[in-house]
Amino acid sequence: MSETSENIRATFTNMVKIYEETAKFFLDADELMTRNGYRVLKGSALESESSRSLNYPRWWLMFAGVRYYIPEENPDISRAIGIYFYDSSHQPIEPIIVIGTFVRDESEGDEDEINPFGTLGDAWNKEITDPMLEKEYEVGKIRNVKRGKVRGMLLEGVTDFEALESKVINPLIEMKLD
Repeated sequence: MSETSENIRATFTNMVKIYEETAKFFLDADELMTRNGYRVLKGSALESESSRSLNYPRWWLMFAGVRYYIPEENPDISRAIGIYFYDSSHQPIEPIIVIGTFVRDESEGDEDEINPFGTLGDAWNKEITDPMLEKEYEVGKIRNVKRGKVRGMLLEGVTDFEALESKVINPLIEMKLD
């Protein structure tokens, strides 16, 4: 095998490992959100450049993955967790987690009409100029939401299930829209 072929193989092997770990992160997040009265929107769908199934991480080649959740009691609110590997100009970055809470613009319709996909990425990458980590930002109308809040943090700080719960899930659930 040539050096170039070996480099490509090693790169893709490492990418698959990253995506498999990302899938585990989201499956754990799904479990914690379910325990807190939320349900995953759109089943195993994972928002990325194109929608892929969370159950098949080897099919992914993307710069971000996002999952959306709605509470059983109020489907007009959606919450989102995303992991980003590139910035808005598609340059590799130190991986970050972005969380967000959004109020839907329209309240009628069933779950199939609740479509927040793209909202978290647009809020973080388009609505906020030069976002800083560990700072909460309010955002206005994006896609089909009236308003929302987002916050980013480094992925490396979330090393286990307990850290996921304390650093991501709890702050996301506590994120209130005034």
